[in-house]
Amino acid sequence: MTPRADFELLHAWRQGDREAANELMGRHYPSVHRFFSAKVPQVADDLTQQSFLACVEGRAAIRQDGSFRAYLFGIARRKLLDHLRQKDRLARMMSFRAAQGPDTQLTPSGVVAMRQEQRLLLRALEALPPEMHVTLMLFYWEGLSTSEIAGALEITVTAVTSRLSRARERLGQTIERMEASPEVRASLLGDIDGWARSLVVGASTPR
Repeated sequence: MTPRADFELLHAWRQGDREAANELMGRHYPSVHRFFSAKVPQVADDLTQQSFLACVEGRAAIRQDGSFRAYLFGIARRKLLDHLRQKDRLARMMSFRAAQGPDTQLTPSGVVAMRQEQRLLLRALEALPPEMHVTLMLFYWEGLSTSEIAGALEITVTAVTSRLSRARERLGQTIERMEASPEVRASLLGDIDGWARSLVVGASTPR
């Protein structure tokens, strides 16, 4: 039996189909929870639930030819920014730290087991403006395409490409200024893309 498409499941959920709801959340709950856990771990559960609730309660027209992930992460992004604005803690709460506990998706063993390059990378990511930070996370951690990121952030694909380029450049400049051994800094700068992807659970580190 061919699995139902995401938007088909969403439509069924809106009609009260609980099996469709469970299947759709099973597909996407971990990635949305990871998105919030990296920034606001204390409320990751609540914001994840709110995002799915907004998704199913939404009555606006949805582009059926678009990506459901872009639609869902667009909602998640707005929930995150709303939360940060309401609490007036944007600068402090947009830190790139992992949630503690069994739901943490950042690395298999958490921050303690990180390589020095990964620790340095996380510190550098903390210094990025929030929208650069979110764009890199969607690209590296969640594997969204530039068109999906454009849909999630409500900007053009060209703007996404430009933002990724500027974010990588800013990241490299930040790493060069940070205190670290020359070997660790050189290793990280030599493969920022590889080290960024290594932060995903189950991914290998660059050699």
